Amino acid sequence: MIDILYKSLSFLTYPIAQKRLIDSDLEKDSIWFHAASLGEVTSIKPLLDYFDKKGVPFYVTTMTESGKKRADEYFKGRVFLFPYDNPLLIKKLVDRTRLLVLAESEFWPNTIFEVKKNKKNLILVNGRISEKSFLRWKLLKGYFARILSCFDKFFVISFREKKFLRRFNVDGSKIFVSGNLKILFENKDVSLLFEKPFDFTITFASVRTGEFSGIVDVIEKIMKMNEKIGFIIAVRHLESLILLENILKLKKIKYVKFSEERENFKYRARVLILDTLGDLIRVFPISDVAVVCGTFAPYGGHNLLEPAQFGVPVFFGPYTFNVKGMEEILIKEGGGIKCKDFNDLFTIFKDMIDSRDELIKVGKNSKNAYEKARKISENGFRKIVEYIEKNL
Repeated sequence: MIDILYKSLSFLTYPIAQKRLIDSDLEKDSIWFHAASLGEVTSIKPLLDYFDKKGVPFYVTTMTESGKKRADEYFKGRVFLFPYDNPLLIKKLVDRTRLLVLAESEFWPNTIFEVKKNKKNLILVNGRISEKSFLRWKLLKGYFARILSCFDKFFVISFREKKFLRRFNVDGSKIFVSGNLKILFENKDVSLLFEKPFDFTITFASVRTGEFSGIVDVIEKIMKMNEKIGFIIAVRHLESLILLENILKLKKIKYVKFSEERENFKYRARVLILDTLGDLIRVFPISDVAVVCGTFAPYGGHNLLEPAQFGVPVFFGPYTFNVKGMEEILIKEGGGIKCKDFNDLFTIFKDMIDSRDELIKVGKNSKNAYEKARKISENGFRKIVEYIEKNL
């Protein structure tokens, strides 16, 4: 019944779906990589690079325009928008495909069943399953168990995902914990964006709108406590900057925006807003502490290991359901500090900021955590490549 209802709804999308997928002369027996958005494209880029160098034919589909734009930067002409799981259009794609690689948490029933029907190979890479998704799946356990049974192999980011899949009766031999492939895309050899601006620098990374008031409150309290501490704020979405600026103005906190200062950069305030894209990685090495946001409100978190690669102590909030694997390794190695809320963050800062030796120790541990995570991901990458090459 669910099949019939879902397929009927999918057929209704045909006019829109057809516009998303442009027919091309793609080679038969290609690898089809599917990634939802920019983040998922980043996670599979090491695989795309590998098979591109090998000259293996492949194409990429994405759900979002931003994901397509990013993939187009590297593989223009082989990137298309996913046609909303429309059965007719999916069939055309499957006919050209030898093996389908889905990234992270992309489970499209019509696509998956069509691949299985045509006896093509199907794998999940960088598999990520949140608690929320797991609870949703449980409501339709039989249906999702059927979807999962179509996969030939699961390469997942942590043992938590393996445990979830086993709850749906997935054969354990089909599941391999491969770590997070996004780590392999990171580059430790980055040039600094500018010299260290403050005696002690706290960087708030990837801040979401629901966290603006909280971080500004923390900044205000720390500024009163210690005049040598400065702050860098990098928002997740630049279009939300005006809201952050308004909150800072209400609190009468002076700030400068990097885009307005970059030609003749001066530290005229203790708060610097990083309002340029792609530069956050270049300020982590000059940070004494990194607070990874998206974790103090129910967004699920962002890359906790990105600052860790530079030996920076990593602080984060309670909402980490998208980055559980990263959280686990940071906590285990003593390189990450989880806070209950912004009040807890301030209390911990107050106790630790004057204890530089303790922060240096946490920073060393964070780097160790990153190196261990990277080794797991490098081994996972090799296993994925071996599996794909074996099944081409």
